[in-house]
Amino acid sequence: MVVRGSLRGPGCDVSYSLAFDPADANQLRFRLQLDGPQAAQMNRSFLRHASSADERFFGLGQQLTWFDQKGKAIPVLVQEHGVGRGLPGFTQLFDLLEGGGGGSQVSTGAPAPHYLSSKLNSLFLENTEYSICDFRDPDRVEIKLFTSALTGRILYGRTPLDLIREYTAYTGRMPLLPIPALRDSSRFCALPA
Repeated sequence: MVVRGSLRGPGCDVSYSLAFDPADANQLRFRLQLDGPQAAQMNRSFLRHASSADERFFGLGQQLTWFDQKGKAIPVLVQEHGVGRGLPGFTQLFDLLEGGGGGSQVSTGAPAPHYLSSKLNSLFLENTEYSICDFRDPDRVEIKLFTSALTGRILYGRTPLDLIREYTAYTGRMPLLPIPALRDSSRFCALPA
């Protein structure tokens, strides 16, 4: 399915197409593309979808400060964790003494543009550009991507594990360790013979 239209305003005349197609049995790919002479000047795309006040959101990378991202705006960007990660007083002191090395509550060394929700909604971006996932509005989610072309997938699953399996089917999974490596670890933990 393709939806086409145009965006017009002062100094702006751009056409767009939003295409949806099945990427897999449980994955729906979406693509937003801007076209026209002024499309090159557009450097941001937005995607909004409905949410509810009781929906909770999880993901977007490793070592985020909060387990539930609802009520937060999370940049999907590799950033140094810093010392303190936004802890009041300590972080500000370290920023003063060490030239800004205090970090923030949203710093992560392993961001991922993927989230899933308590209502089994799951979405990820295929883009590599900087993005911000904004869960502050109780009735919607807004994704801001710093490019004029947006591509991603909506995932279907009956459990959170199903959604994670769908995501890792796209990103890849770490292979199982070889048996000798597991046996060598027996000095640290008891493994069945």
